[in-house]
Amino acid sequence: MTSVEELMRLLQEHEKAVLTSLDVIEGKAQRDHATQREHFQISMNQLQTHVDWCKDILQRKKSVEILQAHALIAQCRGVLNAEKKNIYKPSHVRYEINKELVEDARSAVSSMGQVVVSNTDPLQSLAEGTGLKVGEVGREAKITLTTNDFDGNQCYDENDRIAVTVKTPSSKGLSYVIEPNKNGEYSVSYTPDCVGQHEVLIAVNDEPLNGSPWSVYVTNRYKYSFSIGLHARGQGQFFRPISIAIDDKSGNVAVADENRVQIYSLEGTYLRDVAKNGLITPTSVAFTKSSELIVVSSSNLIFCFDQSYRFVKTIALTNKELNSPRRLTIAGDGRLVVCDWGDHTVKVLSSDGSQLLLTIRESANALPRHAISHQKMIFVSCYLAGVVKVFSEKDGVFLYSIGVSNLSTPAGLEVDRFDNLVVCDCDNARLQIFTLDGKFLNTVKGRHDGLSEPYSIAVSSASQLFVTDYSKHCVHVFQ
Repeated sequence: MTSVEELMRLLQEHEKAVLTSLDVIEGKAQRDHATQREHFQISMNQLQTHVDWCKDILQRKKSVEILQAHALIAQCRGVLNAEKKNIYKPSHVRYEINKELVEDARSAVSSMGQVVVSNTDPLQSLAEGTGLKVGEVGREAKITLTTNDFDGNQCYDENDRIAVTVKTPSSKGLSYVIEPNKNGEYSVSYTPDCVGQHEVLIAVNDEPLNGSPWSVYVTNRYKYSFSIGLHARGQGQFFRPISIAIDDKSGNVAVADENRVQIYSLEGTYLRDVAKNGLITPTSVAFTKSSELIVVSSSNLIFCFDQSYRFVKTIALTNKELNSPRRLTIAGDGRLVVCDWGDHTVKVLSSDGSQLLLTIRESANALPRHAISHQKMIFVSCYLAGVVKVFSEKDGVFLYSIGVSNLSTPAGLEVDRFDNLVVCDCDNARLQIFTLDGKFLNTVKGRHDGLSEPYSIAVSSASQLFVTDYSKHCVHVFQ
């Protein structure tokens, strides 16, 4: 009805336009005709007046008047010979039919649509597959669509219209392939080309399926690139690397093992050691936004080095509540986020370490192994509890847990360039990747693919993952 009514509307608009044109032509003709009739009427009146005068002269039979009537006759001849106003000119008006177009229209109308009957019920039809859950850049995502009838039985109708739309985070449409198996199943596939939240919409016969649209989070698929270091105690070698950090400005990589802190390039070239008396058994390294290096020592001292790795100062632990700091990261605003193994807490300090701003207390068996600040939340890897806990950065209130069924012994963690949380799962020899709200995305590597005991992680500006392997005594790089 909608299609037919639209055609009728178009034809009615055409009819109205033609009639309006005819009305204009007719109105002008009527005005011209009336003007010309008025002109003719004036001339007739003048002639009639002269005729009446002549009749009166003839009736009186006066020779003198008759002889003088030639002047009146001359006036009549002047009226008759006067130029007439030829205003009204009748014209031929017709409607020319475009016969070719009419025939095309008849042909189009006869084939513009048809009545199609299908037993497929979109509300009973189903879509499933990993392509509706998670995805990886450059990797084909697959969906299986099953069309069912009103009783829930699988059915196939070649006239069913299957519509699939895959939208990227920028709302750009992503191409896809759909193949009917002619038994009521359709294989749908698409290949993401960017990371982020995608949207998949599926409709059967113009009606969306239950669950449509689906939100699909696409991540980058990290692959092993190379490794840095050997098991030894010389330059460019490691003995149980425990912490790693990357300076975004210089691109330098700082690695702490049980003996020292070493500096490398992003390509893995050894650059130098960082030395200072009292820097014994470093447990954590971090870079500030101004490229200063912060090192935590097992002697409960925090050392500060400038951009050239010259010692600047030691942050004294004057705060009585700071017992045994082991891990330190730096928030976006410069505050220090410290895992205190003395009382199993996470403490947030001012940028100079002089003020305690927030304490997050967990159960004694949680053991906060690593903590980072991101998007006004603090993510804490609870090594013994086997989860990552998320707290409000404002007041330390617990929000939710991540990895309840996907983590065993979480240690180092970091947010990558795609806003995904990457967690070192030590005992399972793997990296686990989650969305920030805790949705599991995928696994990077495993025990048989190079990783043995991933302990700490850092992300470069080029989106590389630098992972310290505690038992293999090296740093693995994933791109």
